[in-house]
Amino acid sequence: MARQKKKSESEQSSSKISFRWLIPPRDGSAYIVLGVRCYPDGRKELNGLGSFPDDADLQSKFDTICYPHPRFKYEPVLSSGKQFAFIEIADDKSIGPILPIKDVGNVLRKHTVYHRRNSQNAMADVSEQKRIYGWFRESIDLRPQNDCSDPLWDKFLRAVHEFESSRKYILITSPGIVEQGDPAENLANVPWLLVADFDHESQESGLLSRVSIPLSERVSLHRITIETDPTINSTGATYWYFARGIEGRKSTLSTGVWIDWQKKYAKDVQKRLTKLAGATNAPVTIVALWAEPSLCSHLDSF
Repeated sequence: MARQKKKSESEQSSSKISFRWLIPPRDGSAYIVLGVRCYPDGRKELNGLGSFPDDADLQSKFDTICYPHPRFKYEPVLSSGKQFAFIEIADDKSIGPILPIKDVGNVLRKHTVYHRRNSQNAMADVSEQKRIYGWFRESIDLRPQNDCSDPLWDKFLRAVHEFESSRKYILITSPGIVEQGDPAENLANVPWLLVADFDHESQESGLLSRVSIPLSERVSLHRITIETDPTINSTGATYWYFARGIEGRKSTLSTGVWIDWQKKYAKDVQKRLTKLAGATNAPVTIVALWAEPSLCSHLDSF
């Protein structure tokens, strides 16, 4: 019974997220709160959750329910000794409409467009569908903007298939990228599946410190060290791997000579790439941004 109840709650969350993505939203993000029961008279019962589901597991459930995968963030919260969570759905026209790919109980019908009609979740009629698709057609291109003609930039875009959505992208980066003076925040526009960051101070003063906020607004951002082993979900998430450890966690650090790093990290790197390969069938493009010559041996070994 417990497993069946968990499945039902997941499907209900999926339908709510799908409904939210099918219609032009209010300004800013929308939120779904989990662990609170609402009554018709406006009363709210703060029951809390029995446990926190893993974000990657929650994200992966949508692959079997709807397409394309909605982009959202899941955040657990503790309040008054009880466990709650909220799902944030960003105001993003670049994905959608979201359609069910199968019937889900009496909540969703396969390949049906839904929208919010007054206080009701309803099937959209022809005129309503026209308005919905028109809203999504105003979508912003997530690829990096190209404001001027630049042969080298054009060549790079061709090499990375113009960051097309059917591919998965991996970024390998060194210390010193932020110091190059270029707008590092633009890297948050790319749907990276994995970032292998060799800067152990990235979270405090490096690349991650510059892109974590805009990147988190688009995808679920997971920070990974040699000591963590999350479930990989290839859609709607970026896994930021600290490939030489992270400052403040001494047990993860390997910032000395290459041979010491190789002894500590070689097997872990191989494990990460193997798990990544098992999580997606899509073609993968790897981009390296490197500004530290002394760490080229690390790059060659990745």
